[in-house]
Amino acid sequence: MKDNSEHPLRVVDVEKIYKVGERDYPALRGVSLAANRGEILAILGPSGSGKTTLLDLMGTLDRPTKGKIFIDGIDTSNLNDTELSALRNKKIGFIFQSYNLVPYLSALENVELSMLAGDSLNNEGKSRAVSLLTELGLGEKMEKKPRELSGGEQQRIAIARALVNNPSIILADEPTGNLDTKTSEAVISILNRMSSRNSAAIVLVTHEEDLAKDSDRIIRLRDGRIEKEVRKHDKDK
Repeated sequence: MKDNSEHPLRVVDVEKIYKVGERDYPALRGVSLAANRGEILAILGPSGSGKTTLLDLMGTLDRPTKGKIFIDGIDTSNLNDTELSALRNKKIGFIFQSYNLVPYLSALENVELSMLAGDSLNNEGKSRAVSLLTELGLGEKMEKKPRELSGGEQQRIAIARALVNNPSIILADEPTGNLDTKTSEAVISILNRMSSRNSAAIVLVTHEEDLAKDSDRIIRLRDGRIEKEVRKHDKDK
């Protein structure tokens, strides 16, 4: 099944049920949403609302019990694990709260690492990694190991790593959770700039109101359902 919409990410009537023994625990109950190119979509909700489950499904790290996930029009339910892995590498960039950098690799090597799986670590790819790190203010720290850098600098490496393959979708899981307020604002400013320039859809999953306030849309989850959606022009009124 091919989705002909212009959305890089569509979630269609998705349910996720976890089975523990004889009991079913529904984590998501019929969630539908679409992310647009060049926007930041914030998914907000308290602990237990289904945010993490939804993030895993959008990133094709897990499969829904019911419903469909479309990535750039591709119905992911038709793909096997090898095909999903290839799709993730090409179409999705991940930014995590914990950075997930390889400690014994340099900043540049950590960014280049994400190009290895897609066999795109050529001269053009290396040049793109250098350009991204330079643009993110790390031009003089490319050979530094993560332990030699601040939390904000490590998160900028993670952002460069997520962007280097020119993905259609960037999934950010509490990306400023370990940062101070000033650094958090700088990270969000970078994401805004990158989403506009690269026409990527950035999905920001968080429980922090301040982190979501500058997004283009906010979707609020509660008990596995979408409780409310607010667009930027509604927030500005």
